[in-house]
Amino acid sequence: HPDDILASDIAHHLEQTMRWRGATSRPLTVAEHSLYVAMAVSRENMLVALLHDASEAYLADLPSPVKRHCASYRSIEAVVLGAILEKFNLPPTLPEEVLEADFRMACTEKVRLLPKNVQDHPKWKHMEGVPIYEGIDFDNSIFDKPGVYLETLEMLRC
Repeated sequence: HPDDILASDIAHHLEQTMRWRGATSRPLTVAEHSLYVAMAVSRENMLVALLHDASEAYLADLPSPVKRHCASYRSIEAVVLGAILEKFNLPPTLPEEVLEADFRMACTEKVRLLPKNVQDHPKWKHMEGVPIYEGIDFDNSIFDKPGVYLETLEMLRC
């Protein structure tokens, strides 16, 4: 229920949750990923982009190749995300711009942060040819500091 959702819970948990099940060459949190996605969309979609993976604060995430085969998990995830979006007075579905930026960011992370032997696995074939975000310096990220996600969330709520 939306009354059970706290911005501080979302921020804390996403700052502790690793993307790619921790397989990246340096730690990359869901919070950091979400901040990058928020910076890649229009101003009007920044808040929803920041929250696009917020259900992971309340659910253990599944790797995408597994999640595709778990309809019941996806249903639960949709309910939780719906409650989060309602809490923040956002539309109940993610805008196409956010979905595209999220996918492109995932492609960028794959190319820049996953070991080559993992990148070449056939399960990532659907990511081939997608243009990556060139200007991101993951090694000198301003988004990997504790508190940045919550500060940004509070700023965008205004």
